Amino acid sequence: KARFATEGAGDEKAEEETAVVQRGATLCAAMERVLRRGGKNAFNALRRAFCSNDSGGSRGSGGSGGAGSVREQLAEAALRRVQVVGWDARALRDAAIELQLSPAAAAMFQRGPVELAEYHTSKCDRRLAELLAAQRSAAAAEQQLAPEVELLASAIDTRLDMNEPMRAVWPQALALQSLPQNAPVLMSLRAGLVDELVAHVDAVRELRIAREESARVAQEKAE
Repeated sequence: KARFATEGAGDEKAEEETAVVQRGATLCAAMERVLRRGGKNAFNALRRAFCSNDSGGSRGSGGSGGAGSVREQLAEAALRRVQVVGWDARALRDAAIELQLSPAAAAMFQRGPVELAEYHTSKCDRRLAELLAAQRSAAAAEQQLAPEVELLASAIDTRLDMNEPMRAVWPQALALQSLPQNAPVLMSLRAGLVDELVAHVDAVRELRIAREESARVAQEKAE
């Protein structure tokens, strides 16, 4: 049994090593193709995108060396251009050129402008979550808590305001996101937003209930 277990472990390790080698070969082949088509800048951008996990220090450091930061810089530059040209592949290509990358770097967003719209939506949803968390922390020190309906309306208004710079071109983004091939991501993002809103209202409700219970206990003790 011990011999069979050892042999089984050896087979699993060999399979893992083979898979790693295959992934490495695929990555190298992809890099070579990008290098031939898009030049050194595109090659470097792709290499950073695939190799960001190799160095823990580059991640979240705020510098320009991590893949995440390159992709985010490309997205932010493209979003500025979207306000002029709409949700078009030109926005990504022009943004890449602005950042002194090859236009091929636009392939970081493989699904094109719709993926850029999803990036914007996710970013705004994360910002809303941070704002709501700060509001809940502040609410703990307030004497009066706003009604649940007002909390929900305020959160929705805040989220809508984040789309204000994109108002003129946002219908086009919604049209792209609503296409059958893109709808699953759209529904997932919307479900995440609804979950965040409901969780926010529930957290404030629980705070209100806890205060009421504390007041009731204090009154009973006083009597």
